[in-house]
Amino acid sequence: MKAMLRKHYHWIIAAIIFLEILVYGGIVTSIGIYTVPITEGLSVGRGPFTLAGLPYGVLSFISSMFTGVLLRKFGYKQLTVGSLILTSAGLVVMAVAPDLWWFGVGRGLTGLGYGACFTAGSVWIIKQWFRSRLGLVLGVVSMASGFGGSLMSLAFSRIIVAFDWRTALLVEGALPIVIAFLYLLVHNTPEKINLKPYGTGEKAIKRIRPESDWEGLSIKQQYRHPLFYIMCAATLLSTMCVYATNAVMNPHFQDNGYSQTAAASYDSALMLIVAFVKLLLGWISDRYGAKPVALLCLGCAAAGQWILADVSNPVLSYIGVALFAVGLCLSTIAIPLIALPLFGYRGSAEINGIIVGMSALAGLITAPICNFIFDRVGSYSPSFKVASILEICLVAVYLLMFSMADKVRKRNT
Repeated sequence: MKAMLRKHYHWIIAAIIFLEILVYGGIVTSIGIYTVPITEGLSVGRGPFTLAGLPYGVLSFISSMFTGVLLRKFGYKQLTVGSLILTSAGLVVMAVAPDLWWFGVGRGLTGLGYGACFTAGSVWIIKQWFRSRLGLVLGVVSMASGFGGSLMSLAFSRIIVAFDWRTALLVEGALPIVIAFLYLLVHNTPEKINLKPYGTGEKAIKRIRPESDWEGLSIKQQYRHPLFYIMCAATLLSTMCVYATNAVMNPHFQDNGYSQTAAASYDSALMLIVAFVKLLLGWISDRYGAKPVALLCLGCAAAGQWILADVSNPVLSYIGVALFAVGLCLSTIAIPLIALPLFGYRGSAEINGIIVGMSALAGLITAPICNFIFDRVGSYSPSFKVASILEICLVAVYLLMFSMADKVRKRNT
């Protein structure tokens, strides 16, 4: 039994990361269910309420930007356990907050855990333990945030209705501590227990796409190349467009006559579809490359958001949700995976941390914009339509970026 567990220890690591993303990703992606009950409970507008989330946005951006450096200094296991504890503390502070100021403090604590607990950290540890099937494994692990968001949207909406939003946040606060205990089984690299990364065998290595196995430029060389800055700008703008819908979808449905639980059912459907789409996109990436995945995400996001601007038809709204679910995978699957063919393995931790930081910054910027627009015009629909148009324009930017990356790789291989 011990020999069998050791042989398949890569998958044990992946399973633990899956559960961790299930909890933390569920907490992050289901936050929309609290918008209406908290603003009504604290008697505040949605614009000011969104400003209380700025500490989360700022600190999640900072934690993502420095994730690569912190991982090398402290190790994935140590950093993630500390981040889970901070997340739990933040949820408890949010639950007992007497006003928006303290609620913002709690949100800030949960933001400190973003870098290690979400995309940047999971991508880093998966790359340490897997070389082949990287896209598929990352897709499976990333599915957890969809499952978590779906389960938490339904479960905690019912807790809010049955009790109140404070009780729901207290229950959420216990979950990260449970996951922290599982990290007793985690090792930062396979070499720590005399194993090799999965896929380093002669047969397995043939399944790695050549462009994804490129060593790449050094960090200093990448910082001096225009491609790096175009990638940062494209990531920021494209994820801003996606978050323009994701951050406010639940209140958007409630504003259009849906009940709290009915709106949560769309959130749940979104997260459930996202979970399976991530698996599919990971498989497509392994087979055809990460670039088509990124373009597919942009196109589907644009179509889904245009449909969701008008949710008067419940059936058509589910179609919009399904299309938008593909677009929502842009920041968690497509962008981390295209970092490999664009920049290579050298410095991948730093590069992934920075581009995930751009995604966090997008969330920081977008939610206040959308909510202040709502306070002014009484609808989120204009934000959805503008985001849809911008995403179509960004397809051209991504194509330019891919062309530049191909030239860089040819000159340096």
